[in-house]
Amino acid sequence: MKKITDKIIWFYFLLIVTFFSFNCSGQIKENNILVYNSEKGFIKSDGYRFSKLNTDIPRNLITVDLASDDSGNYYLTTLQSGIFYSDDTASWKNITPSLFKRRTGLSGNSEFRKISTFDFNDANLIAATKHNLYLSKDRGANWKEVSLAGIERGNWRYFTAVALNRNKPLAGTSTNGLFLKSSAFRDISAGLPSEPTYGKNYFYESVSEIAVNKTDIYAGFFFGKGLFMSPDSGKTWKNLELPLVNKELSAVQCIKFHNDTVYVSTSEAIFFKKSEDKLWQKHSSSQLISEIFKDPCNLIALININGINITVKNDLAPERLLIKDTNASNKKAIYTSVWTLRKKSNVLLQTMKKCGINSIVIDLKDDTGYFFMKTSNATANEINAVNNKIGIEKYIKLFHDNGIHVIARMVVFKDKQLYNSYNNKYAIWDSKTGKPWKGSVVHEFWCDPFSSFVQNYNIELAKDAEKAGFDEIQFDYIRFPTDGPIFRCEFRNSTDTDAYKSEALADFLQKAQAELKIPVSTDIYGFNAWYNFGNIMGQDIEIFALYVDAISPMMYPSHYGNKFYAVFSHAERPFQIVYHNSIRAHYLSGNRVHIRPYIQAFNLLSPTWGPGYINTQLNAIEKSKTDGYIFWNAAGEYDMLLKAAKSR
Repeated sequence: MKKITDKIIWFYFLLIVTFFSFNCSGQIKENNILVYNSEKGFIKSDGYRFSKLNTDIPRNLITVDLASDDSGNYYLTTLQSGIFYSDDTASWKNITPSLFKRRTGLSGNSEFRKISTFDFNDANLIAATKHNLYLSKDRGANWKEVSLAGIERGNWRYFTAVALNRNKPLAGTSTNGLFLKSSAFRDISAGLPSEPTYGKNYFYESVSEIAVNKTDIYAGFFFGKGLFMSPDSGKTWKNLELPLVNKELSAVQCIKFHNDTVYVSTSEAIFFKKSEDKLWQKHSSSQLISEIFKDPCNLIALININGINITVKNDLAPERLLIKDTNASNKKAIYTSVWTLRKKSNVLLQTMKKCGINSIVIDLKDDTGYFFMKTSNATANEINAVNNKIGIEKYIKLFHDNGIHVIARMVVFKDKQLYNSYNNKYAIWDSKTGKPWKGSVVHEFWCDPFSSFVQNYNIELAKDAEKAGFDEIQFDYIRFPTDGPIFRCEFRNSTDTDAYKSEALADFLQKAQAELKIPVSTDIYGFNAWYNFGNIMGQDIEIFALYVDAISPMMYPSHYGNKFYAVFSHAERPFQIVYHNSIRAHYLSGNRVHIRPYIQAFNLLSPTWGPGYINTQLNAIEKSKTDGYIFWNAAGEYDMLLKAAKSR
């Protein structure tokens, strides 16, 4: 305990010395900083000393934003705990309305939806709960949902930034760009950073912050894309060329104005520029911010510069790595079906040894719903979902005897056996035909993710896998369908029509985490670790990270659109996709989970396929400091890994 105390004393001594230097130069005013510390609540400084505020704010909040208005009112927004308001920084009130509550089938859960973005103008407040916008005209006493007419691709929208422009909403999204509301929302994104995918399709870069100065609109972005300004309500945009060093991750966090000067806080520093200046200057308080965030418990702060409060966030500090050290750490794996396993288990084992691979993913429950081991589960036996001919236990022993971590891959909601049973009671239904819904031309068979029966059935099978000796459960197809007429999907087991799809999946993972003693992991689409996606399939990396030990985004370079990252050569593109996908996955998950990507071990749309293609992906994993990987080859053909290992 003494070591911790000494560390804190030394830390604050350094900050006090730093403050004296800033105050003597007249650059920082008194009452200049308010810091939310996850262990202590709020800490405040008058420029000479730090003191812990005797506040009633809860501890260990997952903070999203902290801001104050010109009247001295403060707002703190969070991931699961709502919106807090204070008019003196000491006494805080939760002003989150009940309609912001997380929709859940779990008893005793009183969490709120994430306040993904928030802004205010006098008594007017605007807040987004990821996929919805709400407005209050009386400082949070009453809220009204904002019509989203004019924002296209509704199921894809995820709000990442808002501002009030003459009390009219400006809304920035994760992939759809920026919208200005008059009678309806109008897309004003043309000219902002974007990335093409295929055909005429593209994704805009995620908007991180919006601000309005008189008639000028400012839009800041995540992932090193900087700051843009429009003088004409979004008709044209100018890149203001922030001098960012970290082009992969740095985010614009806050934009404020004082007289003719604009201040911009980023993940790297605070920059400022007067209207007549050509170049940005780095504010001297940036070093102070670096010192503040050396304590990983200091999550977010307000720093006063020239009478304006600027928000800074601890979103890039490596000390914020919040991952628990579990048996899911540092796993390098290959995938196999049970059929390949039965044919060539020894070949797979020898390949793993020669390639330095310490884990294997076995398809224990496949995407037709068959479960490949003995179980006493009544449902599995009633619906003829059990196939015990493989004798999975002997393979578990084989791998354990050779020091191999054995992972059970279990497909969850794509399940033909359960879909066709009990008069299709647990299927997704078709609102047009009144029959069970079928996806795309291959007729995918999807069960309803809102169904507690479907969720519990899969968890019970996972518990059987745990008893059989598997070291980890990896849930796949932990999503809603995406192919076919999904607008006709009817979820008869949903008890709340306002529930987000991600909330149903979060319920499932939260229950699984509580009932399984071994690590739990899940697969997601690669793009769901590149952007915060909307409500189309429910895969929310930020929420999943709260309930699993590892997440495996499927980062196969072949599976991105042919125009995506086409600025890179064929040889460079696999590296750049895996590298950037990995670091963005860490960022979006809040560093709360092991990122263990699925990477490509098959030849598809891969002009440079060969040993170099394999090693290029591994180099990207290593550079991004990603914790392990899984090679996917559906047929279990891993000869290319051997060739890559020899040339590495």
